[in-house]
Amino acid sequence: MVYKKRQVQLGSGFNYADIGRMTIGMNSALTLENAYVRVAAVAIYSVELTNAEILQNYQYFRTRFEKYYDCGYGCVLYNYDPGCTDCYESKAYSISAGYDPPNYCSGLSGPYPTTVYGNALNIQYVNRFYTDAALTTAFNGGGKYYGESSGYAGTTWRISSDGYVIGSYAC
Repeated sequence: MVYKKRQVQLGSGFNYADIGRMTIGMNSALTLENAYVRVAAVAIYSVELTNAEILQNYQYFRTRFEKYYDCGYGCVLYNYDPGCTDCYESKAYSISAGYDPPNYCSGLSGPYPTTVYGNALNIQYVNRFYTDAALTTAFNGGGKYYGESSGYAGTTWRISSDGYVIGSYAC
């Protein structure tokens, strides 16, 4: 995803309603170039987005296009469906209480009182956690770091208030 921040002065005369056609894939000389890409989403805002809004958009669209499939070599990231086994299935994980920085590693030693459901069979591929096996209600991680009972590679996961993995810490 590409985000370009640009401020437009009010009263500059730019009117979004006057846009009849927009071309994506032009060079700086404004002559048409071949853009060998698939554009899945375009959004134009009349205001500059905050960093939090940009992150929210990124997290939303990321889950639509990043998928892991197992074609016999373990789960690998694809941006298309290769026709192999989908690695995104609901799996229960036991996690610790959440900890704020700088206590990144506090959750590794347990206890693990909370059960959440990840959207991948392997913890390293989970990008969102839920409170239910149907993956319909996001887990509110509050931006804290959580340990997982398997202690995968001594790593804790930072989980946002809407269940997304927004970071990790190798302890």
